[in-house]
Amino acid sequence: MAIGESYRKVNYELRPAKQIERRMMVDVLMKLSTVGFQISEYVYVGFGSVFFVDYTLFHKFLGIRRMVSIEGGSNVERRVHFNKPYDFVDIYIGDFSSYVQSLQGMNEVILWLDFDNVLDSSMVRDLDSAVGYLKSNSIIIATVDSEPPGSEKDGPAEWFSHFNEVAPAEAAEFASAEAPDRIARRHISKLNQTILERRLQEACNYSGREYFPLFNFFYGDGHDMLTVGGIILDSDADRSNIRGAIDNLPFIRAQTGMEHYSIRVPNLTRKERIYLDSCMPCADGWLPEEFEMLPGEPEHYRELFKYLPAYAELLL
Repeated sequence: MAIGESYRKVNYELRPAKQIERRMMVDVLMKLSTVGFQISEYVYVGFGSVFFVDYTLFHKFLGIRRMVSIEGGSNVERRVHFNKPYDFVDIYIGDFSSYVQSLQGMNEVILWLDFDNVLDSSMVRDLDSAVGYLKSNSIIIATVDSEPPGSEKDGPAEWFSHFNEVAPAEAAEFASAEAPDRIARRHISKLNQTILERRLQEACNYSGREYFPLFNFFYGDGHDMLTVGGIILDSDADRSNIRGAIDNLPFIRAQTGMEHYSIRVPNLTRKERIYLDSCMPCADGWLPEEFEMLPGEPEHYRELFKYLPAYAELLL
């Protein structure tokens, strides 16, 4: 699968929902390291682009020192090498499908296929191949664009046609009962989730292992995005330790088919945010008297506040 060029349009360092997602992942990985997962010894394989934001986070907070960044185009090779944050980051120029066999024989891996395109057949094949090469206890994550496929002129019939090529059974399952060759806009994110989770489950089962889900994030920094991911476990692995370490995190989705955890970044002034931070963690039903918030918003902020980035202008 070719890697997209969204980096030309979006500064990856200035995407608050994406940064919250990364920090939530870091929190989970840190907790897994307390129950037998040697996360600092894992290899991180992802798509660093020219910003390498997750690489910096994963090294600083998790201690990972073996990293690979897969870059789809040779037209930015010098720029990628120039911007890599650490000498130990290896750069691979090419598509993931041409790299995937390199996963074979590696120690445990954190693999984040952070696609910036809508889900297609090549991505599904990449997932299948990756699971087959990954060692047990590896973590596999996939992010896809959850907007409708095709052009702005396309509609429910074209959307159905696209997903019918990717995953016919799931496309039929989510098609309208009244019009079985159409898919409604509101079903696209759930359809993407279902396809990804089932392919991960099936690929793990095919290799005699099981898929233990962790992540199911839905967010938008200008585009609707979906992230699904979990751990590849041996069938006899102890899951109770994992659940004990992560069950208190409200964003964990440790079963397939659950509703997304929606990362909704609150639109707050700096003064409002400082005040809310001083009141965290707030009680259920609490609302500030000093300014207006809708019911439920403080509880959502309570879940996000320690992961929420703060941006400021620096004059260097």
